[in-house]
Amino acid sequence: MRTLRHAALYAALLFGAGFVLGTIRNIVLIPQIGVTPAVLAELPFMLAIAWFVARSLVRRLRPNDDAGSNIAVGLIGFVLLQAAELALGVFGFGLSLDAIASSFETAHGMAGLAAQLATAFFPALVKRI
Repeated sequence: MRTLRHAALYAALLFGAGFVLGTIRNIVLIPQIGVTPAVLAELPFMLAIAWFVARSLVRRLRPNDDAGSNIAVGLIGFVLLQAAELALGVFGFGLSLDAIASSFETAHGMAGLAAQLATAFFPALVKRI
C-alpha cells in the first residue's frame, strides 16, 4: 500500500508539472515554433522536474530501501500518469480514444512517450546515483 501511495504522489506531481508546462507549450511555443519543436523544447525541463521529484520522493519518503519497490513506484506511477492523461484528453478536451492513440504515431507523440517511459525508471535510478 505504501508503494501505491508513493506512486500516486509521483504521478500526481508529474501530471501537475506536465499540465503547467503543457499549457505554456500550447499557448506560447506552438504558435511560434510548431508542435514538434515545442515538445522537444519542453522535454528537458520536464525530465529535470521528474528527476528532482523522484529524487525527493526517494530521499524524503523512502518508499523502501530495495530497488524493486522503487521500480514499482516508477512503473505504477507511469500507469497512473497515463490514466490521468487519458482522462484529461477524453473528458477535458473531448478527444476520442483513436485520436489519442494516433497522437503517439507522430514525432512529438513518440518523443513525449519516450520521456514518460524514462521517468518510470527515475525512482530506481536516483537511488543508485
